[in-house]
Amino acid sequence: MCEQLYDVDRHNRFVPQLAASLPKISDGGRTFTFDVRRDARFSDGAKLDAKAVKTSLERHLHLRGSGRASEIDSVEKVDAVGPYTVRLTLKHPDTPLLGRLANTAGLVMSPKAMTKYGRGVPDHRAG
Repeated sequence: MCEQLYDVDRHNRFVPQLAASLPKISDGGRTFTFDVRRDARFSDGAKLDAKAVKTSLERHLHLRGSGRASEIDSVEKVDAVGPYTVRLTLKHPDTPLLGRLANTAGLVMSPKAMTKYGRGVPDHRAG
């Protein structure tokens, strides 16, 4: 149903999963920019693109009762700045953000499924 943007390999290094590369961090640590894979599709056939990532991250941030909101609350704004490019603008530098994007806060869900099932799509709370 969903995959995460990053993962951690056996050497405890961050590696791209749905992201195509590690983020470029700029503006004193307040901007994370990354591309997503161009070859990925969700199991329902929906295409992975920057808009899908934006939709998922904004849902994590703004869905009432979201179990992910506090994990990425340093994110002020999510932009799809190109078909496959995402930019996160942060309220302040957040060094551990990449680690949280390699966990449940970085899960990307099919926008098609979110439209079809609405609030019925789980937000993957730990529990």
